[in-house]
Amino acid sequence: MNKLFAVVAVLLAVQISSARVVRDAPASLALGDLAKQAEDAIGTLHSKFLEIVGVKNDNEFIKLLENQGRSYASKIQSYAKLLGDEAKANAGKADKVFQGLQTRLTQTVDELKSKNPEIFANVEKFQGHLKAVLKDTEQFNAKLKEEGKVISSNVEEVLKQIYDSTVQTAQKVANEIESNLKQKKTK
Repeated sequence: MNKLFAVVAVLLAVQISSARVVRDAPASLALGDLAKQAEDAIGTLHSKFLEIVGVKNDNEFIKLLENQGRSYASKIQSYAKLLGDEAKANAGKADKVFQGLQTRLTQTVDELKSKNPEIFANVEKFQGHLKAVLKDTEQFNAKLKEEGKVISSNVEEVLKQIYDSTVQTAQKVANEIESNLKQKKTK
């Protein structure tokens, strides 16, 4: 009976030890694994953004913005020259107002043409430049009207061209991004 009791006790002990519940909870991730997952997620987000915009890499995206910026800057520069010519033609009538807008346009062109790609990498700054030119153009027109100065048709045309060029540049960038989005959706 002692032997039987010993055998039953051993079998019972084996059964109890083998019958415990196996834990199915995942092992905790190491900090390195979490960092890798975060990097992968950021990389995926970045590549999806580039895909949506329709470019292959960051350099191509920067070139896209630089090309639009250069085109816009050259237009604004030509308009600033036209304003300078009009200011000379209307000497004494509204010199300060003409010089103020021409200076602001020249500053915008200098910033856009500088070899600082961060301006184009930061879309908010690019939008800020577009908004600033629109605001300055409107203020220029308002100042001339307040002071009762006669605006020649050439000045009005230059102001209209500045405004139109700014709007066209903003629309062109937005349309390129939108068309790339539509192409991605149809695929």
